[in-house]
Amino acid sequence: MPRFGLNVGLAIRLARRGCTNRPFYHIIVQNAHRNPDTGKVLEEIGSYDPMVNRYKEKLVSVNFDRLKFYYASGATIHKDVSHLLGLSGFFPISPKTIIDAQRNREKLAAGEKLNDEPPELLLHETLKSEIEKKRTE
Repeated sequence: MPRFGLNVGLAIRLARRGCTNRPFYHIIVQNAHRNPDTGKVLEEIGSYDPMVNRYKEKLVSVNFDRLKFYYASGATIHKDVSHLLGLSGFFPISPKTIIDAQRNREKLAAGEKLNDEPPELLLHETLKSEIEKKRTE
């Protein structure tokens, strides 16, 4: 008979899936002492797609009912998942997120270009401007 509660020693973390140069993460619940890539997963409670889609969005889906259940049962939440949940409104926003947003605002006010766009979008804009120059000549 176990001495502790049912969910002691559980962790809510990201497990990387997907292909090379195309990451995709599952938000999983598993034993805290296991490897997220090879260990047994108790439950998958969400997913995170860090690649920007055509609407310039990064997609996150979370089953908040199951998240509340495991969090109330004592499961620890890893830093990356905590950051995502802060952006979604489940937790308070991380101070690092606020500092990063302030720095980005200062860069925009100074007229600098942010490096948040994927390289293929920057390349596309460069090619578009070169084509426009050739058309005007």
